[in-house]
This record gives sequence, C-alpha cells and structure tokens, in this order.
Amino acid sequence: MPDSLPFILWGAVCLPLITFLILFVGGRNWPIVADRLALTLSGLSLVGFSVVVAAGWLADWGYAAPIHWFSLGEFALTILVRVDALAALMLWVVAFISFLVQVFSVQYMRGDLAYTRYFALLGLFTFAMYGLLLTENLLVVYFFWELVGFSSYTLISFWSDKDAAVKAGRKAFLFNRAADLGFLAALLLLWAHYHTFNLSEIKLMVGPDSADPWFTWLGIGLLLGTAGKSAQFPLSGWLPDAMQGPTPVSALIHAATMVAAGVYLIIRADFLLNGLIMDMALIMGAITALGGALAATSQTDLKKVLAYSTISQLGYMVMAVGAGAPMAAFFHLVTHAFFKASLFLCAGSVIHHLAHGPAARDPQDMRQMGGLARSMPLVFACYTLSALALAGVPLLSGFLSKEQILSELWTAATRGSGPAMIAWVAALVGIGLTAFYIARQWFLVFVRLPGLPAGGTLPTPPKSPLSVWEAVPLLLLALFVPFWAFAVHPLEPTQAWIMVRLAPAAALPAPWWLAPLSLGLLSIGFGLAWQWYGGANRTILRHLSATDSQIVHRTTEDISHWDRLYHWVWSLVNQYLQKYVHWQGIDGIYEHFLVKIALQLAHWLQWWDKRALDRSVDVSGKITVVVGRLSAWFDRNVVDGLVRGLTTLTKQAGQMARNTQTGQIQQYYGWAVGMVVLVFLLILYWAQ
Repeated sequence: MPDSLPFILWGAVCLPLITFLILFVGGRNWPIVADRLALTLSGLSLVGFSVVVAAGWLADWGYAAPIHWFSLGEFALTILVRVDALAALMLWVVAFISFLVQVFSVQYMRGDLAYTRYFALLGLFTFAMYGLLLTENLLVVYFFWELVGFSSYTLISFWSDKDAAVKAGRKAFLFNRAADLGFLAALLLLWAHYHTFNLSEIKLMVGPDSADPWFTWLGIGLLLGTAGKSAQFPLSGWLPDAMQGPTPVSALIHAATMVAAGVYLIIRADFLLNGLIMDMALIMGAITALGGALAATSQTDLKKVLAYSTISQLGYMVMAVGAGAPMAAFFHLVTHAFFKASLFLCAGSVIHHLAHGPAARDPQDMRQMGGLARSMPLVFACYTLSALALAGVPLLSGFLSKEQILSELWTAATRGSGPAMIAWVAALVGIGLTAFYIARQWFLVFVRLPGLPAGGTLPTPPKSPLSVWEAVPLLLLALFVPFWAFAVHPLEPTQAWIMVRLAPAAALPAPWWLAPLSLGLLSIGFGLAWQWYGGANRTILRHLSATDSQIVHRTTEDISHWDRLYHWVWSLVNQYLQKYVHWQGIDGIYEHFLVKIALQLAHWLQWWDKRALDRSVDVSGKITVVVGRLSAWFDRNVVDGLVRGLTTLTKQAGQMARNTQTGQIQQYYGWAVGMVVLVFLLILYWAQ
C-alpha cells in the first residue's frame, strides 16, 4: 500500500486544478453539471488525503521527493516536496472544509448567473492551498502564496456588479501585495546567505547568524507577510470588508485556507525567528487579538462579527508562535478551522433563510433578527455548539487549544519575558470579550424577540427546514467541535503522526488557577451579554416555546445599554482623537500617511510629466531639429563641398597626367633629360 500512496497523494492534489480547467475553460455552458463535477472531484481528493493521513497515523508513513526544476551551469535548483504530519493534516483539513463548502454552495448559490465560474474558482483556490502546504521550498510557497491571494481576490469580488464587492476585493489584493513585499525580501535574504529555499536545508545551516542584523530583517519580512495574509495588526483592515463575497467563500477563507497561510508559514519557519522577532510577534498578536475582539462587540452585521472574531483568533495563534509554542498555534489553527467554518455556514443559512423572507428585513443586520431558534432549530443547535467552542467552554475543542496557548504564554512570561506577560494578559481579556460578542450575537440572532425598523411591523419568519445540501455540512462540522475529536492519548512522544501531538504539554506546568481564571472571565462575558441582550427574554425556554401570536416585536433602537454606552464612549474618544491628534482609526492612518501621500506623489509626478518632462522632451526635440538642420547644411556645404573639390582636383590632375602620355619616344626622352637636369640643379642648390 505505501507504494501507491504517492500516486494517491498527487492525484488528490491535482483534482481541484482539473475541476478549474474543465469548468473555467470548457464548462461555461454546463451549469447543470458544474456542481456534480466539482463535488465528485473534491470528494475524491478528500478520500485521497484521508488515506494519506490514515496511513501516516497507522504506519508512520511520510513522503519526501526532490524535484529538479532547472540547471544553470553547475547550479541546479531543486524543489523539495515533503508531507509530514503537519502538512498531511492541514491538507486533509483544507480538503474536508473545501468539500463541505462546495456541498453547502449547491443550494446557497443555485440560480446565480456565474454558478459554473463559482465552482471553478473554488477549485483553483483549493489547489493553490494544496500547493502551498505540499512543498517546503519557500520560492514555490511564494508562487502558491500569490495564487491564493489572486484566487481570494476573484472570490471576494465575485459579485462584480456590487461596487462594495469590487472595492473589497481591490482592498484585499492591495493589502496583501504590500505585505508580500516583506515575504519576497525575506526570500532574497535567504538566498543571499544560504543559496537555497528549502527549509530543511536552511535549518541545518542556521547557527550564530540569528544574532546578525540581516537575520532580524529576515524575520521582519516573514512577519510582515504573515500580517498581510493572516490579517494581523496593522494590516487587518481588509478582512472585514472581504465579507462582500458569498458566505460559503467566507467560510473557506476564514476557516482553513487563506488567512491560515500566514500562521502556517511562521509555524514552519519558526527557527528563523530570533528573540526580537518573537517579541514583535507577541505584541502584534496581542494587539490583534484584543482589537479584533473589541471591534466584534459593536458590529451589527452578522458576518462582520465573525470576521473580526477570526482576526482575534489569528492573533492568539501568532502570540503562541511568539511564545515559542508553534504546535500550540497549529492546534488552535486546526480546532478553529472546524468551529469557525461551522459558524460561517450557519450564518449563510440564516442569510439565505432571511433573504427569502419579508422584503423589509435586512438579511445581515442582527438588529432586525431574532427568534430564529424556533424557525431554524438545526442551525441554532450547530451554531450554539460552535459558539461555545469559540468562547472556550470546557469539553469543547476551543477550550483545549486556548488553554494550551494560555499555558504557553504563562510559561514564557515566567521566564522573564515582558512581551509574553503583556500577551498573556491580552489573551485573558480576549477570552472575556470573545464570550461577550459571541453571546451577544447568539441572543440577537436566535433568542431575542424579532426586531424590525421603528414603527413597522414584521412577521416572524416561518419555519423552513434546511435542505440536505445545507444540513449535512453543518452536522459533519459539528462532529469535530467536541473535545473528543482531538483528545486522543499519545502512544509515543516521538510518534509524528499522532494527532494529539498538536497539543503538547507546556514546558512548565500551568498553575492550578489558570483554568478557573479563564472560565471566570468567560462567565463574566456571558453574564454581561445575558444582562444586556437577554432583555425581556430572561427565560429562554419561554421564548422557544412561545407561539407566533405571543411574540411581541421590538424595534431596532431597543438593543441594549451596552450599544448605547459603547457608541457614546467611542464617539467621545473619536471626537477627541480627531480634534487633537487627527486620529481616524487604522484606515484613517492609511488614508493620511499612505493614500494621501501616494495621491500627492501621483499629482506631483503628473505635474513633472506635463510641465517638466514633456517640456524638456519638447525643447530637446526642437534642439535636435536645429542641430539636424545645421548638420545637414554643414554636410551639404562643407563635407560634400570638400569631397567635390577633391574630386575635381583629382580629375584635373589625372587629366594632366593623361596629356603626358602621347606615345612619342622623343617626348619621353625630353621629359627624362629635363627631370635629370632639374634634379642636378636641386643637388647643386642644396650643396651650397
């Protein structure tokens, strides 16, 4: 069986690319078979990776193959393809979630004019992630890194008739291109010092170089690339706007593909991060985790709450890498993939459900939702389970991975790391904020009484059972949310293919009070959300068992004291910052220090082009014409005249010489005697 595994592996990798080629090139007129083809090939790819993971788990099977790319003289560039435990598990996670997203999309995207193109782009997106995970050659990783960025751009701006979608796609593209300059600079530094891009070879050569300044710049480049792809501070602004794409795409981007790529890169290349860079990662992750969670507490858009939640959770992963615990970051990356994909697909079901309801209802505005637990019980159950996992409730996967990160941060802090202590405090505060914003969303969407615009009437949406295409992905994702999906006892510490190796014990035992402390903060977050958003529905069962005639609609203004307090405080702070320090948020910084500078530079270059460059070209042209005319006159009158004079002189001399050739011997004797006499006279003259 192991002999056939490389064939199975490569087949599983290439199937999404085949989907893209068939549907994009030749399948534009086949919408009726587009989903069937995509699901079939995606399902086969998932089966292939399942076989690979099973073989690795049972027989410790791995795969490594050097692929010769090109030679230049004595130099040969070789790509090293390697599938170890981390790569195989990530390949399977991407394949699993991609397959479920495509299953969900059959119902969600049905009737869309670009139905075929949608599945084609999903195939390209999935293939790009496979390529990024499969190789450890960073140059090839960079190629697929850019392909992932391009694919995400096409999917974010998929509905190109929406101006907001086009702007969101452009913003994501520009943010990532700017960040990828850091990754590219890091690649150039690696090549300049090690003459290879293969991580395993570089790891053997890394030594005291980590103290050199260039090594710090290398880490900054890698961290900048991670900040762009994984939406870290200060490059996180593109991810909330990316919600303009179809909701299944959001699930794919946020769960296990694009935004995970940056974290996966620094997990793989953690040995290239020196102490200064790891401290920077801790601070960057702490700011991102807190900022994302705080922003999520005040959002009214259903998907943007989850978007900011993703930003915050990615901050936890970056903090773990900065604390020297890349496996803890990877563990949270895997657990987060399942419950966040579940949350986004549940959000997609809610949006799809409300979009076909009353026209007055905004299908993404949580202020106009409520009571959906009665009309969408399966979505309510799956969402509740996944939301609890995101908050870090015990017995769920999110609790395992978050506690592991907290433990690793505490271990790093006890070693005297100030940034680690800051990150540990930020992680604790983030737990309370996470519990608050996800409970707030749970109340507004599923539990509280349905909302409506002020003064209006809006009936409760009727029950609409989910189709099989929607229900199956939600149920399968829910299987991986409880703790038992990851809490497998390891057989041997060195067994690379045991999944529980994703959650190793901390270097130092975590204090006994750490888990109760995090659970206490979680309870405070839940309690505040219950107090401020439970409203008249303090007894949830009473609401869930109520009849339609018993439901009293509330207005969108009647949300909570928290919203009023939050917006009041923020408006005061914002007014102060704008008045005294001209602060307008991160986007305002970009607007003032990047966009405006770029526009001013463009205007200056335009002025220079028209006033200076064009005029200099015009003057240069006129001078060239004058010089050309003078040159032509000189050529005609001097050069040509000289040539004509020499020609005439030569002709006359020739004519004179020809006249002496008469053929008469007497004349020749006369000339000879005359010449002898002349020579004799000259000799006599010189002799005197």
